[in-house]
Amino acid sequence: MCVRITQLSTRIEYVTELGAPIDPREWQGGNTIPDFNAAPGRAVLTLHRLSQGKLGSDYLRWGYRTPPAVERDEALEACVLIERAALGRYIRHMWLSGRVLVPINGWYEWTGDNKNRLPWYVRLKNNEPMFLAGVTNYMPGTNQTAERGVAIIADSSISGLIDSGYLRPVVFTSDFALQWLDPRMNRDEAIYLASKYSRPPDDFEWYRVGTAVNKVDLKGELDWAAASALIKPI
Repeated sequence: MCVRITQLSTRIEYVTELGAPIDPREWQGGNTIPDFNAAPGRAVLTLHRLSQGKLGSDYLRWGYRTPPAVERDEALEACVLIERAALGRYIRHMWLSGRVLVPINGWYEWTGDNKNRLPWYVRLKNNEPMFLAGVTNYMPGTNQTAERGVAIIADSSISGLIDSGYLRPVVFTSDFALQWLDPRMNRDEAIYLASKYSRPPDDFEWYRVGTAVNKVDLKGELDWAAASALIKPI
């Protein structure tokens, strides 16, 4: 996975699906722009807990770099394995205090070699939104000089849902998604949740889509009808 995602619903639609208790008068954030082909490096909608325990949302860059990676000018990490996120020297603080959700409608995977890459679209069988476990070093309401970004948590124990060789993202139902955001959860509890309660393969369906999705930068270039065609089966 960790290549492209779709975010097609609005903030309030995601939050409604999540079942989070919110007061519409306190909800911050306007309408969102659908993204049919979000890639690492692009800003993606992210849900998090504010300091007072309320649910908030922000657009954060998809991808994270540790301080040494910044110094070496390395590429962004779009996905991080559970073990590395929980125990890694430069990431484990985010596992404790920076657990977030990346709400999506589906993601793309590819099969074949570089000369013949065939894209597939993965979504829930009921086509409802889903919630990916993520971590971030972003702290709302504070001045930060370090790079900010969000990384999606991946599980190495289960491969991609198709024979693609990609890692599988940790995908929660709404109940477990809200638990993931609970700041009272300790490190080991979060490891157990991510390892044991990701949605099973039987919850998903996947199908081939056109190769137009191979182009990374499609945002702003397509109208709704053309963009919608990206996720239609061929």
